Amino acid sequence: MEKEQGAKELEQKIKELEGVIQAQNQKEIELLDEIRKLNQSCKHYDTIMQYTDDFILICDCDGNALAYNNSYRDVMELYLKQDIKPGMQPYKAGPPELVKRWEMLREKVLKGEKLKAESSAVTDTGDSFFETIFCPVENGEVVTGFIEITRNITGYKKSETALRESNEFNISLLDNSPNAILVLNPDTSIRYVNRFFEEMTGYKSSEVIGYKIPYPWWVDDPEYGTLEEKKKQFPLGVKPTERRFRKKSGEYAWSEISITPIYKDGAMSYSLETMVDITDRKNAEEEKHKLEEKLHRSQKMESLGLLAGGVAHDLNNVLSGIVSYPELLLLDLPQESNLRKPIITIMESGKRAVAIVQDLLTIARSVATPKKTINLNSLINEYFKSPEFRQIEAHNPAITFKYELDNSLLNINGSYIHLKKIVMNLVSNASDAIEETGCVSISTSNRYLDRPLKGYDDVKTGEYALLTVSDNGTGISQADLNRIFEPFYSKKVMGRSGTGLGLAVVWNVMREHEGYINVTSDGNGTSFDLYFPITRGVISDSDVEIPMDSLLGKGERILVVDDIESQREISCSMLEKLGYRAHSAASGEEAVEYLKENSVDLIILDMIMDPGLNGRETYERIKKINPLQKAVIVSGFAETEDVKQTMRLGAGQFVKKPFMLQAIGMAIKEELKKS
Repeated sequence: MEKEQGAKELEQKIKELEGVIQAQNQKEIELLDEIRKLNQSCKHYDTIMQYTDDFILICDCDGNALAYNNSYRDVMELYLKQDIKPGMQPYKAGPPELVKRWEMLREKVLKGEKLKAESSAVTDTGDSFFETIFCPVENGEVVTGFIEITRNITGYKKSETALRESNEFNISLLDNSPNAILVLNPDTSIRYVNRFFEEMTGYKSSEVIGYKIPYPWWVDDPEYGTLEEKKKQFPLGVKPTERRFRKKSGEYAWSEISITPIYKDGAMSYSLETMVDITDRKNAEEEKHKLEEKLHRSQKMESLGLLAGGVAHDLNNVLSGIVSYPELLLLDLPQESNLRKPIITIMESGKRAVAIVQDLLTIARSVATPKKTINLNSLINEYFKSPEFRQIEAHNPAITFKYELDNSLLNINGSYIHLKKIVMNLVSNASDAIEETGCVSISTSNRYLDRPLKGYDDVKTGEYALLTVSDNGTGISQADLNRIFEPFYSKKVMGRSGTGLGLAVVWNVMREHEGYINVTSDGNGTSFDLYFPITRGVISDSDVEIPMDSLLGKGERILVVDDIESQREISCSMLEKLGYRAHSAASGEEAVEYLKENSVDLIILDMIMDPGLNGRETYERIKKINPLQKAVIVSGFAETEDVKQTMRLGAGQFVKKPFMLQAIGMAIKEELKKS
């Protein structure tokens, strides 16, 4: 029994051992399969390692080479002139700065960091660029080494540089274009604007990128179409078109725009818009048109004047009998005669006809116009006391007539009769323009222009006595405004009576006196500004004499600083008449240079001088040369902040242009008295 039991146990153990052997064999088969797969994977790995263009190096923690591919070996030979072998430290073969950098990267990788870095090297073929990735080799949580994978990115870098240079070149072309250029997306949003666009519109690129229509510089003009119509234009493009635009400053200007859509694969990719600044051209065209209108108007006035002169001379012969004979007949008729009234009517009508003829002769400039020194204030005061004014006042009881005259108004050279006719015609015209109640105003003032005044007439620089006649009537339409000075041109809206010669007489008298007219009109009324060149002459019949003795100098040296030649000449003449030695400078810069070499007792300094230094800036520089330099300030404008600041610097009195001999003489005397 015991033997049978022992045999059974042995048989059982043999079976168990066979099972263990069979399992071990299975494991061995699986292990061999894993080894086969591993060998296959190693072959794949080795193939990738050896045939990739990247440079691959595997090192232990000390930087000793464990494995590397052919590309790494080749690059070591090319750049470092070294043969790499297992166990060596490749990075130590490079220059000191490379060794230091590589050591820093190795230390970071051994701490578990993954790094990417770019480097460059100089070879016989030129600069080369590389991108390197450093990765730690980990066994569990322990770093046992690192892998360095380097890729040659020279081609990419060169392409990147070429692309950048190409973009910079294109941007340079766009930014230096003499036209504004915009790139617009299909949804009309702005992708790009060039530098000239910023200069042309005042809008910065950052302010408009992404902006969709309507753009902020667009002018809302029905002529340019609705917003929807403009949106539809983008895919089709816009041919060169002239349009107004509004700058950021609010100023209006002109441009010629064109929009070209750019398509890619059948769809619009973007649109290219160009804006050519044509503001100067449009202004020149407008100025040319105005000059042509003025020339045409002047030629028409000249032709009508010749016609009027011929008619007037013929009418004079006809009117002699009409005016003279009724007067003779009345002398022979008894007072109770029924014929007296119609004959008186004929005579009065003849006198009115004679007055019209005189106007025609004035228009034709066929009447001698002797001129003398006149003050407009005296003439206006006399007119308001005249029967002609009383008659206008009686016919217009609902109209108020008022006048404001400048007591310091300078004199002019003129024909008293014709100037009185101007005042009478303008007052009559103003009262006719008021349909019901209203006001007619007459004023005078001195006016100095150091810049031309653009208006109905272009008024040149100089000193003027200004006569203004204005009303608060219905105004004059633009169409009528261009013709109001034509002989016989009269409409009810401009006057309810008259021959149509009143304003023509005004025009021709102003031409005869070398003066200028500026007319402004709107729905609130009309204003006529008449500019008469002043004279320094004294009214001949005046008994008042200037007390020259108290104004005379003692040969003191005075420097006149003014950019207007005529002003320098007038000022120097006045100073010499007062007994001073006068010198002049045409600019602030010239005055400063003169005073570096010369000394003067006083300077007469104009405040506004273009171009260059103004009066304040000039005086500041002069004070650096001579801190005690005395000065008198003159200007055609009111007392500005510049004037006040110059006076705070030490300058004396402020005298407004145009100035009288007495005013400038007293200012000089006061300044020279100062210690």
